[in-house]
Amino acid sequence: MSRTPGEQLAEARDALTRRKWPRAVNLFSALAGTTLGRPEFPEVKYRLGLAHAGLKDYPASEKELSIVVREYPESEWADDALLAAADGFAAQIRSSQLDQTVTWEALDKVREFFRKFPESDLTPRARELLVRVRTHLATKDYDNGRLYLRLGDGPAARSYFESILRDYSDTPLVTAAQFGIGESYRKEKQPEAAIAAYRAVVDGSADDDLEKRSLERIRELEARKGSR
Repeated sequence: MSRTPGEQLAEARDALTRRKWPRAVNLFSALAGTTLGRPEFPEVKYRLGLAHAGLKDYPASEKELSIVVREYPESEWADDALLAAADGFAAQIRSSQLDQTVTWEALDKVREFFRKFPESDLTPRARELLVRVRTHLATKDYDNGRLYLRLGDGPAARSYFESILRDYSDTPLVTAAQFGIGESYRKEKQPEAAIAAYRAVVDGSADDDLEKRSLERIRELEARKGSR
């Protein structure tokens, strides 16, 4: 007895929910051939993209998801597909010291999501992904700043830390970058500039450890000033 399209779709959804990725790919691929031109087609292509992503076949996933976004922009699945594409790029992000091309592609997808679907219910999740991707990009500058700090090159270290304050102010690395600026001035024996940087950490910190360390640095530097 042949199954109805609805029963076939339910079976494919179940395979996806159960993370049976190869089976889900096979079932949704078959459905893509039989639902073309039908209302179910955008959902089928979207879920086929998810199944490919489950297998870490991100190029195949991106291909399916982009069809939904490009050819069915009014579909209820279009915003889901675009955010899923962004997730796919984010899943491929490499170490901060390696090439960041895929990170920028993830960022571009998230920005495209905000442009095309500003009223989407998925906006909170997209914002979380945006901060995660931007934090990864900021990490490269932060790591470079720490490297130059260890090498004793204060100006070079500050250039990287300041880029985080300027370009990635929405990321959790802002406080650490501000503390790094204070450390660079402290190592250069510029107490006033160091204290100002540490005070900025204390005034805006959401990091209890860095706040505590900054207060210790301030007391230490002020004690040295008073002993002169």
